[in-house]
This record gives sequence, C-alpha cells and structure tokens, in this order.
Amino acid sequence: MNVFSGTGHLIRLILRRDRFSLPIWVLFLSIVPISLVQAISGLYPDDGARAQLAVAVEANPVFLTFLGHLYDSSLGAIVAWRGGGFLILGAL
Repeated sequence: MNVFSGTGHLIRLILRRDRFSLPIWVLFLSIVPISLVQAISGLYPDDGARAQLAVAVEANPVFLTFLGHLYDSSLGAIVAWRGGGFLILGAL
C-alpha cells in the first residue's frame, strides 16, 4: 500500500467542493495588491512624500502596534507593509 494512495481522489474532491469559493479568493488576493499600488502611488506620488509617510509611521505607536515597522519608503515596501494588515484581517 502506497502512502499517497487516494490523494488524487481527495484533491479532485477538494477542487470540486471549492469550485466557487476558490476563484473568488484568487481574484481577491490578486486585486488587493493591485489596488494598494494604485492607491499608494496616487496618495504619495514621489519619493519625498513616501519618506514623510515612513517618518510619520515610525512616530505613531498605533501604526507600529497594528502594522509593524515600515523599514523602507519605496512603493513596494509600503504596499507589502500595508498588505500585512489585510492578511491579519483575513485571518480573523
């Protein structure tokens, strides 16, 4: 008897069961970062504005508590920092 016997049937069952919710989650998890990039680049269009955001975040204990430290002021770092809050919210 193989350890993986029946695994293919189990995967097909899971995919059939989640055929409606799985595409919704994939769509949601791909739209959130795209919308975050658009929103942050609209709110903070240049490097100076993003640097001011980084300074303000490090001075605010509420941001530090809920979202953690912002280690860089680049657009990608801000999107990753902000996206972590959505992951925590989704986990709850």
